[in-house]
Amino acid sequence: MWSRRQWLGLVALAGCRPDPRDPACRRSVDYVGAPRLDVAADVLDGRQRGAIDGALAPALTERLEAALDEVLAKSQAPAMSAAYAMPGAGLWSATRGLACTEPATPVTADAKFQACSIGKLVTATLVLRLVERGRLRLDEPIARWFPRSPGSSQITIDHLLTHTGGVYSFNSGSTFDHELAEAHTPESLVATAAEHANLFCPGATWAYSNTGYVMLGLIVERCHDMALAEVIAAEIAGPLELRGLVGQQAGVAVAGLVRGHKDRAPLPADTHYEAPHGAGSIAAGAGDLVRVLHAVLSGRLVTAPTVTRMLEDMAPMFDDPSLRYGRGMMFYEKVPGGPGRMVGHSGGALGARAIVAYLPAEPAFVAVMFNDERPAEAGLWALVQAGRGG
Repeated sequence: MWSRRQWLGLVALAGCRPDPRDPACRRSVDYVGAPRLDVAADVLDGRQRGAIDGALAPALTERLEAALDEVLAKSQAPAMSAAYAMPGAGLWSATRGLACTEPATPVTADAKFQACSIGKLVTATLVLRLVERGRLRLDEPIARWFPRSPGSSQITIDHLLTHTGGVYSFNSGSTFDHELAEAHTPESLVATAAEHANLFCPGATWAYSNTGYVMLGLIVERCHDMALAEVIAAEIAGPLELRGLVGQQAGVAVAGLVRGHKDRAPLPADTHYEAPHGAGSIAAGAGDLVRVLHAVLSGRLVTAPTVTRMLEDMAPMFDDPSLRYGRGMMFYEKVPGGPGRMVGHSGGALGARAIVAYLPAEPAFVAVMFNDERPAEAGLWALVQAGRGG
């Protein structure tokens, strides 16, 4: 969940417009936003590649179990899925609570929560795998796929990955509603965004764009000639043997999917979470998210040079230097009272919050998912404290 300051930063960026001397952005534009940062050397020291198979020590598991119960009670969220893994030591994951409060329905063993924008990490990984195979180029203009989108001959795949293309985010206005999302297809979201001027010339600065990642999801589909959910199954869930991670599709029921809630009141059963597509339509358990991030950072899904590239040129998000974005990956700077530097991704949507991150100081991979609008970062910090023995 973003702070008021971060949202105000987004509003300020939304006020940007293309250079009036070149409204079509026909000239190349240098980056003029807040300074960017490369963080790979700061957070990746090789330990992240250690295996996370097997169970953690009983004493640590006991502390984590107690922390989960305490967080769930304090947060008042209906349910929580949590995972903690230490490279070379093992992995713990657990889920507690109610899949729905009315009627009271306990979570099942295969419970899946909304990963929200953590889906961008998966989308970026799929795009970068295509780049490694020579199917795509980062500097390739997106006009090949979206000729009618403003500035598409200048906006590149890399601009979309890094949120520096200036593409209007479809949820910036008042027309997008998850509860009415059956009217939204990925193509319609792109078309809706194309009705608005770009926020700035490609490459000039940074602004979070869900539309950009929907575009990337559609590019992935067209390169593979199959639905994004099928690509996720074939390229991510299958190779990693993740039975709980799925891409959601319209009209396809997801077994074990928990209901989203607002202050413990369940959202309508037909709330549609598949609409954001490549911007965040994944359902999973916390253990699945940990395994995905570990596979990325350990070089199992993309090569080590690609992992480094994901953590390069990281621009401040919402003008906040303590929170940065690279290529499908977020960097969280150490703040007073927080867990320390970490990389991963967080997300939020109607009735759901989630985060997955790698903390090199531990070292540990941690994920927390709620089926209510509670701060997942607080749950992560509680697990980190439990991991430290406190």
